[in-house]
Amino acid sequence: MRFALVAGIAVVVLGVVAGYSRFAGRVVPRRPPARITEPTEDLTLEMELTFEATGDAFQPEPLAIVLNGRSVDPDTIVSSGPFRYRVELSGGWRRGVNRLHVEAVGPAKSLGPSRAVHLRLWRGDIPLRETTFWAPSGEPVMGTWVVQWNPGEGVHD
Repeated sequence: MRFALVAGIAVVVLGVVAGYSRFAGRVVPRRPPARITEPTEDLTLEMELTFEATGDAFQPEPLAIVLNGRSVDPDTIVSSGPFRYRVELSGGWRRGVNRLHVEAVGPAKSLGPSRAVHLRLWRGDIPLRETTFWAPSGEPVMGTWVVQWNPGEGVHD
């Protein structure tokens, strides 16, 4: 009798948990992606590195950013914490395909197995998109982020 009672309680508890999980999964609010309304908007790129950006003999600038073929002035890249940087990307955006190329160079020796640069694109206080580039330990992290801007549709990766 006790075994049947314990089994019945376990089935009820597990059923309630499973039912709540299904219910909670359906009512999660889905936020539509923020849109760039004009290609000339001023956007901010935030970069978080898993290593210290130091540069090397071949690339003395530790961080290099190119937006649609135009280099971003390294003096506009501002450190906002350890291994965290922000840069205002004023202008340079165009309708259609936009290419944002990022390179980050760290010390030749590294403690971790790999390196990463996490990028977030912001308009004011609204995050628009984010992505991450990876590289093996000791190698510079580089990659090109293709961002599509279509009138009326907003930004797409």
